[in-house]
Amino acid sequence: MPALHTPETLERSLVIKRGIFTVPEGIATVNCDCAFGVDCAGLNIHMLAPEHRDLELEARQMTKKFIRVMTLRGLELKSALSMHGPWVSYDFEHNAIGVDDSAFYRAREMEHEDGKYADPSHIAALAFERDPDVGKSDYLIAGYFVERNQWTERIVEDD
Repeated sequence: MPALHTPETLERSLVIKRGIFTVPEGIATVNCDCAFGVDCAGLNIHMLAPEHRDLELEARQMTKKFIRVMTLRGLELKSALSMHGPWVSYDFEHNAIGVDDSAFYRAREMEHEDGKYADPSHIAALAFERDPDVGKSDYLIAGYFVERNQWTERIVEDD
């Protein structure tokens, strides 16, 4: 007979969350080893040299915004955020598209009204190459957050 399985306690999980922010190329003056293809722990935003003050101010503003968004999603920051980069910008301000765009809908639909089946090529037009002359750079911020696990109902069959 089917039974509803529920855990005894609702625990919390440690998760890594990442965000990207874009700065003008002129203030992207500090880089970590990731930009050279080497694993690293990232840069501490609060320990940048005074000559990189513009980058520090922008990074502080964006990390505060990132933490605020994660808090609204029910996550709690557990470690200092680290900054990685810079990389040539994806220029999301002009190239970003939402997942609710009709191209995504057409690509994932199993069968359309006209009888045609799903075609992932509908989103091929959304792929683009980064323009190295865009004049912007992207940095990645990452940190550990605590997330409260969600109750999930699961039907189990008894043998």
